[in-house]
Formats: sequence, structure tokens, C-alpha cells
Amino acid sequence: MQLTFVNDLGQTYGVEIDPTMELENVMALLEAESGVPADEQSIYYENRELTNGKATMQDLGVGENAMLLLRRKVRAAGRDIPQDAEMMRLQLLGDPQMMQQIRQASCLTAFASDGPNRSLVKPRAGCGC
Repeated sequence: MQLTFVNDLGQTYGVEIDPTMELENVMALLEAESGVPADEQSIYYENRELTNGKATMQDLGVGENAMLLLRRKVRAAGRDIPQDAEMMRLQLLGDPQMMQQIRQASCLTAFASDGPNRSLVKPRAGCGC
């Protein structure tokens, strides 16, 4: 199955995997593609972080042509610090090619563009998602 990962900088990485591949192995493959060490990766799908490294992508509900978010864990003073979702939203809004890819790859129509308190994505009308 083909998966697309997008990071906080709007860079994309496409990987071809078997649906029975475990998350930890996908992260190792993604490390080779992106240069982000597996232990610094946070992977999100449908607004939830995927944390069970032994679960298969199929078990996690990830399907063909899924788009996942790859975030790099930032450590300061010995603890993980969440990255700014608003910064990522603005970077994606400023990249027309990325926006087109997002529209084509999912049932999500667009990123909200008015204010930091808006959600990142809106469902496409009539999609049922």
C-alpha cells in the first residue's frame, strides 16, 4: 500500500509498504526516507497519534493512499515539547502544490485559513467522513 507522510515543513515522503508491516518498521523505513530518527518521530493519522509500535498499519486503521503527519519530537529540559500546529497550518496554506496533493489524497477539502483556533482540516461536502 502507498502511504504519504507530510512533515511540519510541508515536505512529503511517499513509501510503499505491506499492510501487515508494524508501525516500528514503518518508522525505520521513514527514518531512511526523511532523516528523522525513529525515536524522534511522532506519527499521526486521523488526528490521533499512532503509538503502538507492534501494531500493523492495517490494525491501526491506516488504508491505501493514506496521508499521515510526521512530526519530530522536540526535546528541551529532558521532556518532549509539542510543536506549533498553527505554524504548520500556515506553512501548508502557503504551499499550493501541497494543498493540491492534500485535496487529491483525502476526503478533506482544505485547511482553515482564518485564525489559530480553527481546525486544521474540514471534511469535503457529501464525503461522509
